[in-house]
Amino acid sequence: MNSISKLGDVQWYIKAIKEVIVNGRVLPKNRNKYYIRDEKEISAYLINLGISLNDFSCVYSNSVFENFIVAEYKDLKKFYIKIKSIQNQANNTKYNINDKIPQKLLKTYNKFSYKNLNNLIIKKMNVKVCPYCNENYIINRGKKYASAQLDHFFDKSSNPLFAICLYNLIPSCGTCNHIKLNRELLISPFDEQIDREKLKISYKPLSSNYIKKNDNIEIVFKTTGADGKNIKSDIETLKILESYKFHRDYVQEILKKRIIYSRSQIKELYKSYGNLFKDEEELVRIIFGNYINSKDLNKRPLSKLTKDILKEIL
Repeated sequence: MNSISKLGDVQWYIKAIKEVIVNGRVLPKNRNKYYIRDEKEISAYLINLGISLNDFSCVYSNSVFENFIVAEYKDLKKFYIKIKSIQNQANNTKYNINDKIPQKLLKTYNKFSYKNLNNLIIKKMNVKVCPYCNENYIINRGKKYASAQLDHFFDKSSNPLFAICLYNLIPSCGTCNHIKLNRELLISPFDEQIDREKLKISYKPLSSNYIKKNDNIEIVFKTTGADGKNIKSDIETLKILESYKFHRDYVQEILKKRIIYSRSQIKELYKSYGNLFKDEEELVRIIFGNYINSKDLNKRPLSKLTKDILKEIL
């Protein structure tokens, strides 16, 4: 439902993978030598699949492997299509998910939790709410107690080659991750080419008494264009429509506050107490209890719902 911004720096991830991918029994003094060996072997495998340095939107080193693990989502999607095409060829001898390299990458991901790398990734991405449902916080309580999980957009069981690609790892709540499993979604939170405004969350009064009785409010998802249709398809796959039915009281509160606070009253409040707020938008956020700017939607649950309804009624 919501997007996640790509990171400005990814060198920390390349460095972390260098520490994780080498067999843990290797002595520290020999780790760099073994990493160089592994890096060359994996790069050669990727090159044999037709992936070269020229295929990356951004190049961070002269290693195909290192660029592959931090490749932007648009590049990953291109590689995913290429790999699937190879798999479907009748005479395919280049790629099998049980090959040594894909399985090595999968085993590397299985070390993430032990090395606390999963928590570091979530912290670096600065996402507090599940981008799939925008409903549940994913704030970890230290190293031991994790509420956030990492979903593989291209699932790791059938796509182990992508198991440690940074932009294939989606911080998500346990519910969305569990429901998705190996299901294929249409839109990644890292897909920058999607117009997420093509899906709007709205409401429909079921009677004239909806302001007093919240069970007379229905939450609806309105779509336009292909992007809106695809976002809604993913929402249906993850059963998000089912849980949003239970937020009618939240919507009712927004509608009641809108009756109490007219646009002119909000402007008067800002005029009187403007020194307390960064801008008028912050005052609106405090009145309605949630973020309303698209760039802040990963900070608090139900912010997408709040933003869309306020845009409709305020």
